[in-house]
Amino acid sequence: MNRNILFIILLLSSLLMGGCARKFILPRGEIPVSKWNYPRRNVQSVAQIESAYKGGLNLIWEKHISDMPIAPLTMGVGNLILCGAESKAYFFDSKTGHPSGRIKSDKITESGLLIIDTLAYYNCGINKSAMNCINLHSGHSIWRLLLKDMIGTPIIIENRLFIAADTGTGYCIDRLTGKILWSRWIKSKSPAGPSYDEGMVYYPSDNGTVSCLDAKMGEMKFQIELNEPLMSKAAVGDYIYLSGANGGFFALDKMTGKPRWAKEFPWPIWTSPTVDGKSVFIGDNGGYLRALDVDSGKILWEFKSDGVIVSSPIVVGEFLLFASLDRNIYCLDKKNGLLVSKRQLKHEVRFPIVSDGYMIFFAEQDGTIQCLGD
Repeated sequence: MNRNILFIILLLSSLLMGGCARKFILPRGEIPVSKWNYPRRNVQSVAQIESAYKGGLNLIWEKHISDMPIAPLTMGVGNLILCGAESKAYFFDSKTGHPSGRIKSDKITESGLLIIDTLAYYNCGINKSAMNCINLHSGHSIWRLLLKDMIGTPIIIENRLFIAADTGTGYCIDRLTGKILWSRWIKSKSPAGPSYDEGMVYYPSDNGTVSCLDAKMGEMKFQIELNEPLMSKAAVGDYIYLSGANGGFFALDKMTGKPRWAKEFPWPIWTSPTVDGKSVFIGDNGGYLRALDVDSGKILWEFKSDGVIVSSPIVVGEFLLFASLDRNIYCLDKKNGLLVSKRQLKHEVRFPIVSDGYMIFFAEQDGTIQCLGD
């Protein structure tokens, strides 16, 4: 091969990969703020704002990394962030897809990278044994808290970070200092981690226990037992909504934990519910996406995909979006469940779609990231 041609190829490759190869440093100045601040509640259940999205699934940009996604996508400081199995967090400009850089952690990051203002939080370790806080302007560590066997996706409410441990403990941490404010025994591990609503933190556990704690002091408000493992986050609206790994779906009173209604479906449910208005949405291993009435549990409509649904649905404006293991992204009218559009993919999507209210983003298991929109 001609040396000049080879040099040009190498130069272009270097330019294309340079963004992902360099360390991510947030420039000084104004911090882009997203209305959809995922860390403040749940990755799956925050899509309850007005949106101009019209249901299109047209490709806007696509990027590929030589890594496999290991955690839910998150958004912050104008970037889309993917955490990979090679212990790196990759940043992409959400509007253009241009690589902004990456952060290398010392061990695998399985929680996703949560960003508030100029600080980023993640847990890491073979057994997720440390919670880290870094300054995105300097890349320097602010604090590092050694806690054994952290599990699930943490959430941030104001200046408090809520996490769960495999040991069956829930923690509240001051996000600015890393100081443990309280810890409480919740009987068993909470695989997906906590949810928050109106001063209460809810921990569903794999032994069927649901624990409700006062967010400020950690006081136990109630603790009840359901009859099957709870492997996903709770969604909170008028009631607490919980998915059962044996096919049960439950609505509990927010203050007492008393069951309000329950449904039994023939397929296991591994996804977290999403609440929007008078409907709660849930996908199952049989490929069904259902809308239930929040007050009675009555099935309002159901849509059948051709594969297992392991990616929790999200609401974007008037639309409901989810991925199925049949390698399709689906966009439904949230009012009636009618198919608006779908897009065939080459690989599976196992983590929830995220959105900025105008575009949607997801990562395929081969490391391909796509941005779709109208």
